[in-house]
Amino acid sequence: MKLVASIILEALTFQKIPQTEKNQEETATEAETGTTWGHVCRWGDNFIQSCRVHLLENPKDALKLTVPAGLYLIQNSLVYYSISLVPVPLFQITQQTKLVTTTILSVIFLKRSYNCVQWCSVLSLCMGAAICILSSTGESASDDSDSDKDTNGNANDASPALNSSTSSSLFGLLLIVLSNFISSIAGVYFEMVI
Repeated sequence: MKLVASIILEALTFQKIPQTEKNQEETATEAETGTTWGHVCRWGDNFIQSCRVHLLENPKDALKLTVPAGLYLIQNSLVYYSISLVPVPLFQITQQTKLVTTTILSVIFLKRSYNCVQWCSVLSLCMGAAICILSSTGESASDDSDSDKDTNGNANDASPALNSSTSSSLFGLLLIVLSNFISSIAGVYFEMVI
């Protein structure tokens, strides 16, 4: 966190460059033409210098941030794939369970302690998400069984296709849970590194 913040702050800081004859000529030209390209070039120089100092001269700090960056890359890929497999409301509710895994991992790895009210909040979040997930999968299963019969009540042969849609929804839920776990690992690791 300090690495990223220091690169940005150093790059955005318009430091007062000592006035030489060349700088005075540039400043006079900028004042006459109304352009401020000198500031943009100095900003670019500051950014390059800041990247050199923080990335090339201290590579350990930059390498520490590659772990959460890679984990977030995997997590985002899983999210984009899983959102195509499950309904959006179910995705949003299941995505909120990331708080639960982050809480558990922060207790294990960061030795955090939470009070009773906070644990009750996490438990109520778990129960609410479980209820929504189970009711959503229950509705899709009942929809599947109703559509297995045609208008005369005879069995329909479309059952394998409907089972594949249910299995793809369950696979999507599994991917969401996995992406939540990966995101929690990345967040807890990032806090450990800082």
